[in-house]
Amino acid sequence: MDVTTLDVYKKSGDGKPYINVTTAKEDKLLGKWYTIKEAYVEAASKFDKDGNRLDETVDKLHLEFEEIDHKFTLNKPNFNTLVKDFGTESDDWVGEFVKLRITTYPNGTKGVIIPSRQDLKDEGETPPTKASKDDKDLIKTAMKESGAVKTAVERLRDFDEDITVKNVINELGDLKEKNDITNKAYSQALDALEAE
Repeated sequence: MDVTTLDVYKKSGDGKPYINVTTAKEDKLLGKWYTIKEAYVEAASKFDKDGNRLDETVDKLHLEFEEIDHKFTLNKPNFNTLVKDFGTESDDWVGEFVKLRITTYPNGTKGVIIPSRQDLKDEGETPPTKASKDDKDLIKTAMKESGAVKTAVERLRDFDEDITVKNVINELGDLKEKNDITNKAYSQALDALEAE
């Protein structure tokens, strides 16, 4: 029995929907990058092997994301993935990016998983980084003010590099060194990035 289809898993006590196989499909949550906003422990109901709710609760780790208004209760495989990828301190997970997928477990049940960084790498996917998210707004504004910043960003995208302020500055230095931009354009680009 897929216990995530039980009514108790449709909405949490605070009204936020839980992420399970059904909500992941219906709300089109699969295959997108989500930023971990919060990781916290909260009591959750225990169930017997037939899916009946028991009068006991157990502390479970939950995640919330910046991009969606859903809760994700971590099972042991997802917990292990996050510990392996981001460490044992859950505060360090905040700001990290994850994807959600549906998998079939060895016992035949389906569940939502967070693929590991290694699995994503093996599939040719490069997760965004915390720095790329923090820098996004600054770079977007700088691109409007400086054609050189726009050129640097386009070159980074061509090489599938993270779009961070550090990488843009390095690329600007390369452009200047190759005389693809003038010293004046270089200085204006650095001013636009507020990097001196």
